[in-house]
Amino acid sequence: MSNLNSSPIVPDRQSAGEAARGPGALKLLCKSRTEQDGLEQLGAYMDKLGAREGWLVIFDRESDKLWEEKIYWKTVDLPQGRIHVVGC
Repeated sequence: MSNLNSSPIVPDRQSAGEAARGPGALKLLCKSRTEQDGLEQLGAYMDKLGAREGWLVIFDRESDKLWEEKIYWKTVDLPQGRIHVVGC
């Protein structure tokens, strides 16, 4: 079993023909600032690691929302680097 504290999260992007590396953060959507707080936290962590790319996954547990409202993907460019945000 690998040590998650010392190895980066490596999502599979075979469709893009490349492997993506970088730190990641998981958040539960619980308030309107969840995404912004996650971006700030992950950006600071990326800066500390010297990473230029990271992944933020936000889980929306609201049962009254349709999946079409919960699932999204976007890329945010910050001074610390690029963060891919995935909502689910």
